[in-house]
Amino acid sequence: MRPDEGGAAAGKPGLRALVTLCVGLFLVTEGVSILTAVPPWLLSVELEGGPGESLRALAVRCLDSNPGRTLLALQPVASLASVLALMLAVTVTAGAAAHRWRRRGRTRRTLGLAALAVVLLVYAVGKPVVIYGWVSRFMARSKQSGATVHERLREGLQSGKVPPQHRDAVWKLYASGVFVDTGERFEIPAPGGGLQRYEPTAGEVKFRDMQESIVIEMRPSWRPVATWSSLAAAGAAVGYRLARRRDGPAGSGPAGREPAA
Repeated sequence: MRPDEGGAAAGKPGLRALVTLCVGLFLVTEGVSILTAVPPWLLSVELEGGPGESLRALAVRCLDSNPGRTLLALQPVASLASVLALMLAVTVTAGAAAHRWRRRGRTRRTLGLAALAVVLLVYAVGKPVVIYGWVSRFMARSKQSGATVHERLREGLQSGKVPPQHRDAVWKLYASGVFVDTGERFEIPAPGGGLQRYEPTAGEVKFRDMQESIVIEMRPSWRPVATWSSLAAAGAAVGYRLARRRDGPAGSGPAGREPAA
Protein backbone atom coordinates (compact mmCIF):
# COMPACT_ATOMS: atom_id res chain seq x y z
CA MET A 1 0.00 0.00 0.00
CA ARG A 2 1.32 3.38 -0.96
CA PRO A 3 1.48 6.19 1.63
CA ASP A 4 -1.24 8.28 0.02
CA GLU A 5 -3.58 5.27 -0.16
CA GLY A 6 -2.99 4.56 3.51
CA GLY A 7 -3.85 8.16 4.38
CA ALA A 8 -7.04 7.96 2.36
CA ALA A 9 -8.04 4.73 4.03
CA ALA A 10 -7.42 6.28 7.43
CA GLY A 11 -9.45 9.35 6.51
CA LYS A 12 -12.64 7.47 5.57
CA PRO A 13 -13.66 6.42 9.11
CA GLY A 14 -13.07 9.97 10.33
CA LEU A 15 -15.40 11.43 7.70
CA ARG A 16 -18.09 8.84 8.33
CA ALA A 17 -17.74 9.33 12.08
CA LEU A 18 -18.15 13.09 11.71
CA VAL A 19 -21.31 12.70 9.61
CA THR A 20 -22.71 10.10 12.02
CA LEU A 21 -21.95 12.33 15.01
CA CYS A 22 -23.64 15.38 13.48
CA VAL A 23 -26.74 13.50 12.33
CA GLY A 24 -26.99 11.64 15.65
CA LEU A 25 -26.71 14.91 17.57
CA PHE A 26 -29.53 16.36 15.48
CA LEU A 27 -31.77 13.32 16.04
CA VAL A 28 -31.26 13.49 19.81
CA THR A 29 -31.88 17.24 20.10
CA GLU A 30 -34.88 17.04 17.76
CA GLY A 31 -36.36 14.26 19.87
CA VAL A 32 -35.93 16.29 23.04
CA SER A 33 -37.46 19.32 21.32
CA ILE A 34 -40.52 17.32 20.29
CA LEU A 35 -40.94 15.82 23.76
CA THR A 36 -40.83 19.25 25.41
CA ALA A 37 -43.24 20.75 22.86
CA VAL A 38 -45.77 17.91 22.98
CA PRO A 39 -45.62 16.30 26.44
CA PRO A 40 -46.84 12.71 26.74
CA TRP A 41 -49.84 13.66 28.86
CA LEU A 42 -51.17 15.82 26.01
CA LEU A 43 -51.83 12.67 23.97
CA SER A 44 -54.08 11.22 26.64
CA VAL A 45 -55.99 14.50 26.89
CA GLU A 46 -56.59 14.49 23.14
CA LEU A 47 -57.97 10.97 23.29
CA GLU A 48 -60.44 11.95 25.99
CA GLY A 49 -61.92 15.04 24.37
CA GLY A 50 -62.05 17.29 21.35
CA PRO A 51 -59.26 19.56 20.15
CA GLY A 52 -60.60 22.58 22.00
CA GLU A 53 -60.66 20.73 25.30
CA SER A 54 -57.17 19.38 24.65
CA LEU A 55 -55.73 22.81 23.90
CA ARG A 56 -57.29 24.35 27.00
CA ALA A 57 -56.13 21.47 29.16
CA LEU A 58 -52.62 21.94 27.82
CA ALA A 59 -52.68 25.65 28.60
CA VAL A 60 -54.02 25.13 32.11
CA ARG A 61 -51.42 22.51 32.94
CA CYS A 62 -48.57 24.55 31.49
CA LEU A 63 -49.59 27.66 33.39
CA ASP A 64 -50.60 26.07 36.68
CA SER A 65 -48.22 23.11 37.23
CA ASN A 66 -44.53 22.95 38.04
CA PRO A 67 -43.80 20.26 35.40
CA GLY A 68 -45.60 22.39 32.84
CA ARG A 69 -43.55 25.46 33.70
CA THR A 70 -40.37 23.38 33.46
CA LEU A 71 -41.37 22.10 30.02
CA LEU A 72 -42.17 25.60 28.82
CA ALA A 73 -38.79 26.81 30.08
CA LEU A 74 -36.91 23.96 28.41
CA GLN A 75 -38.74 24.07 25.07
CA PRO A 76 -37.03 27.20 23.63
CA VAL A 77 -33.61 25.85 24.64
CA ALA A 78 -34.34 22.43 23.13
CA SER A 79 -35.72 24.01 19.98
CA LEU A 80 -32.65 26.22 19.54
CA ALA A 81 -30.33 23.27 20.12
CA SER A 82 -32.25 21.26 17.52
CA VAL A 83 -31.98 24.02 14.92
CA LEU A 84 -28.24 24.46 15.54
CA ALA A 85 -27.69 20.71 15.32
CA LEU A 86 -29.65 20.55 12.08
CA MET A 87 -27.60 23.42 10.64
CA LEU A 88 -24.43 21.53 11.53
CA ALA A 89 -25.77 18.26 10.10
CA VAL A 90 -26.81 19.87 6.80
CA THR A 91 -23.47 21.65 6.38
CA VAL A 92 -21.29 18.69 7.30
CA THR A 93 -23.29 16.16 5.28
CA ALA A 94 -23.27 18.35 2.16
CA GLY A 95 -19.55 18.95 2.63
CA ALA A 96 -18.86 15.23 3.05
CA ALA A 97 -20.84 14.43 -0.11
CA ALA A 98 -18.90 17.01 -2.15
CA HIS A 99 -15.60 15.87 -0.66
CA ARG A 100 -16.24 12.25 -1.54
CA TRP A 101 -17.54 13.17 -5.00
CA ARG A 102 -14.30 15.00 -5.70
CA ARG A 103 -12.07 12.17 -4.46
CA ARG A 104 -14.07 9.07 -5.42
CA GLY A 105 -16.49 10.14 -8.10
CA ARG A 106 -20.10 8.95 -8.33
CA THR A 107 -20.18 5.90 -6.06
CA ARG A 108 -23.06 4.49 -4.07
CA ARG A 109 -21.69 5.92 -0.86
CA THR A 110 -21.27 9.32 -2.47
CA LEU A 111 -24.85 9.26 -3.71
CA GLY A 112 -25.98 8.11 -0.27
CA LEU A 113 -24.32 11.10 1.39
CA ALA A 114 -25.83 13.43 -1.19
CA ALA A 115 -29.27 11.89 -0.63
CA LEU A 116 -28.89 12.28 3.14
CA ALA A 117 -27.96 15.94 2.69
CA VAL A 118 -31.03 16.48 0.49
CA VAL A 119 -33.29 14.73 3.04
CA LEU A 120 -31.98 16.93 5.86
CA LEU A 121 -32.39 20.03 3.70
CA VAL A 122 -35.97 19.12 2.76
CA TYR A 123 -36.75 18.42 6.42
CA ALA A 124 -35.32 21.78 7.48
CA VAL A 125 -37.36 23.65 4.87
CA GLY A 126 -40.53 21.58 5.09
CA LYS A 127 -40.87 21.24 8.86
CA PRO A 128 -42.11 24.82 9.46
CA VAL A 129 -44.63 24.46 6.60
CA VAL A 130 -46.01 21.20 8.00
CA ILE A 131 -46.21 22.57 11.55
CA TYR A 132 -47.92 25.74 10.35
CA GLY A 133 -50.53 23.74 8.44
CA TRP A 134 -51.17 21.45 11.42
CA VAL A 135 -51.44 24.31 13.90
CA SER A 136 -53.76 26.29 11.60
CA ARG A 137 -56.11 23.33 11.18
CA PHE A 138 -55.93 22.52 14.87
CA MET A 139 -56.79 26.07 15.89
CA ALA A 140 -59.69 26.18 13.41
CA ARG A 141 -61.10 22.90 14.76
CA SER A 142 -60.60 24.15 18.30
CA LYS A 143 -62.59 27.32 17.69
CA GLN A 144 -65.32 25.41 15.86
CA SER A 145 -65.60 22.89 18.68
CA GLY A 146 -65.57 25.68 21.25
CA ALA A 147 -68.37 27.55 19.48
CA THR A 148 -70.55 24.43 19.64
CA VAL A 149 -69.87 23.97 23.35
CA HIS A 150 -70.57 27.63 24.07
CA GLU A 151 -73.89 27.46 22.25
CA ARG A 152 -74.97 24.44 24.27
CA LEU A 153 -73.96 26.10 27.52
CA ARG A 154 -75.89 29.24 26.68
CA GLU A 155 -78.97 27.25 25.69
CA GLY A 156 -78.80 25.34 28.96
CA LEU A 157 -78.45 28.53 30.98
CA GLN A 158 -81.28 30.32 29.20
CA SER A 159 -83.64 27.33 29.34
CA GLY A 160 -83.15 26.81 33.07
CA LYS A 161 -81.72 23.31 32.69
CA VAL A 162 -78.69 24.20 34.82
CA PRO A 163 -79.39 23.77 38.57
CA PRO A 164 -79.35 27.07 40.50
CA GLN A 165 -76.39 26.01 42.65
CA HIS A 166 -74.28 25.56 39.50
CA ARG A 167 -75.44 28.53 37.44
CA ASP A 168 -72.73 30.94 38.64
CA ALA A 169 -69.94 28.46 37.85
CA VAL A 170 -71.42 27.61 34.44
CA TRP A 171 -71.84 31.29 33.55
CA LYS A 172 -68.14 31.86 34.36
CA LEU A 173 -67.17 28.81 32.34
CA TYR A 174 -69.22 30.08 29.41
CA ALA A 175 -67.79 33.60 29.62
CA SER A 176 -64.24 32.23 29.93
CA GLY A 177 -64.62 30.03 26.84
CA VAL A 178 -66.10 32.83 24.75
CA PHE A 179 -63.31 35.22 25.73
CA VAL A 180 -60.57 32.72 24.91
CA ASP A 181 -62.05 31.94 21.49
CA THR A 182 -63.31 35.35 20.40
CA GLY A 183 -61.89 37.94 22.82
CA GLU A 184 -65.42 39.13 23.67
CA ARG A 185 -66.22 40.32 27.19
CA PHE A 186 -69.79 40.68 28.35
CA GLU A 187 -71.91 40.87 31.46
CA ILE A 188 -72.99 37.77 33.35
CA PRO A 189 -75.29 37.37 36.37
CA ALA A 190 -73.57 38.31 39.61
CA PRO A 191 -73.80 35.95 42.62
CA GLY A 192 -75.61 38.59 44.68
CA GLY A 193 -77.98 39.63 41.92
CA GLY A 194 -77.75 42.00 39.01
CA LEU A 195 -75.10 41.87 36.28
CA GLN A 196 -71.33 42.16 36.32
CA ARG A 197 -68.79 42.33 33.54
CA TYR A 198 -66.72 39.16 33.31
CA GLU A 199 -63.02 39.81 33.87
CA PRO A 200 -60.72 37.07 32.51
CA THR A 201 -57.87 35.73 34.59
CA ALA A 202 -54.22 36.41 33.77
CA GLY A 203 -53.89 32.87 32.45
CA GLU A 204 -56.84 33.30 30.12
CA VAL A 205 -55.48 36.59 28.78
CA LYS A 206 -52.06 35.04 28.21
CA PHE A 207 -53.58 32.04 26.45
CA ARG A 208 -55.78 34.29 24.31
CA ASP A 209 -52.76 36.36 23.22
CA MET A 210 -50.79 33.21 22.45
CA GLN A 211 -53.66 31.77 20.46
CA GLU A 212 -53.92 34.90 18.33
CA SER A 213 -50.20 35.35 17.69
CA ILE A 214 -49.06 31.77 17.23
CA VAL A 215 -50.45 31.34 13.71
CA ILE A 216 -49.04 34.68 12.55
CA GLU A 217 -45.62 34.02 14.05
CA MET A 218 -45.39 30.52 12.59
CA ARG A 219 -46.42 31.55 9.06
CA PRO A 220 -43.61 30.27 6.79
CA SER A 221 -41.73 32.44 4.31
CA TRP A 222 -39.16 31.90 1.57
CA ARG A 223 -36.26 33.24 3.62
CA PRO A 224 -35.53 29.92 5.39
CA VAL A 225 -35.26 28.25 1.98
CA ALA A 226 -32.46 30.62 1.00
CA THR A 227 -30.79 30.25 4.41
CA TRP A 228 -30.74 26.46 4.42
CA SER A 229 -29.75 26.26 0.76
CA SER A 230 -26.86 28.65 1.42
CA LEU A 231 -25.69 26.49 4.33
CA ALA A 232 -25.73 23.36 2.18
CA ALA A 233 -23.96 25.14 -0.68
CA ALA A 234 -21.30 26.53 1.69
CA GLY A 235 -20.70 23.10 3.20
CA ALA A 236 -20.42 21.52 -0.25
CA ALA A 237 -18.01 24.24 -1.40
CA VAL A 238 -15.76 23.78 1.63
CA GLY A 239 -15.77 19.99 1.27
CA TYR A 240 -14.98 20.18 -2.43
CA ARG A 241 -12.21 22.71 -1.87
CA LEU A 242 -10.60 20.58 0.85
CA ALA A 243 -10.65 17.54 -1.42
CA ARG A 244 -9.19 19.57 -4.29
CA ARG A 245 -6.42 20.94 -2.10
CA ARG A 246 -5.58 17.42 -0.99
CA ASP A 247 -5.56 16.09 -4.57
CA GLY A 248 -3.64 19.01 -5.99
CA PRO A 249 -4.54 21.74 -8.51
CA ALA A 250 -4.74 19.31 -11.44
CA GLY A 251 -7.61 17.34 -9.93
CA SER A 252 -5.53 14.34 -8.94
CA GLY A 253 -2.87 13.92 -6.32
CA PRO A 254 0.41 12.08 -6.60
CA ALA A 255 -1.42 8.78 -6.68
CA GLY A 256 -4.36 10.00 -8.80
CA ARG A 257 -8.03 9.90 -7.85
CA GLU A 258 -8.92 7.31 -5.24
CA PRO A 259 -10.51 4.16 -6.63
CA ALA A 260 -14.29 4.03 -6.40
CA ALA A 261 -15.65 1.78 -3.67
